[in-house]
Amino acid sequence: MLLADGSAQPQLKFHIAGFLNAGGTPEAIVELLFVSVAVLGFPATVNAVGIVRSVFAERELAFQPIKPATGDGAGRGWAGREMLERLVAGDAQGYFDRFAGTAPDLAQLSIDFGFGEALARDGLDHKAKLLAITIWLSRSRST
Repeated sequence: MLLADGSAQPQLKFHIAGFLNAGGTPEAIVELLFVSVAVLGFPATVNAVGIVRSVFAERELAFQPIKPATGDGAGRGWAGREMLERLVAGDAQGYFDRFAGTAPDLAQLSIDFGFGEALARDGLDHKAKLLAITIWLSRSRST
């Protein structure tokens, strides 16, 4: 929620440190940033990247990022459709239909990048991704 808020950087830093103190991994934090790009967009995520880097630097933490789920990008569309269908219980066509009249290219871009690249990564389990998305979306609707 603090990442979605965008104006709570000190609190976000505090909670990232708390997550690590409680046994969370740097890799999980980085994977949440990938999920946040797909859900919240680049501005909110870029703001958080600096905070994550500072926490990692203070603790002298290193992490090894996982390889992208789709390698060279050729399978992003396929991976994106599969992830979208998991998230919307199989109604991927409804997602496209909402974009059809105004921005069909945006629908394909969101499938390729948002779902196929960011959300299809293997760094977090599906339930953790859904929990983060639910929290972020509930926060964005309450403001």
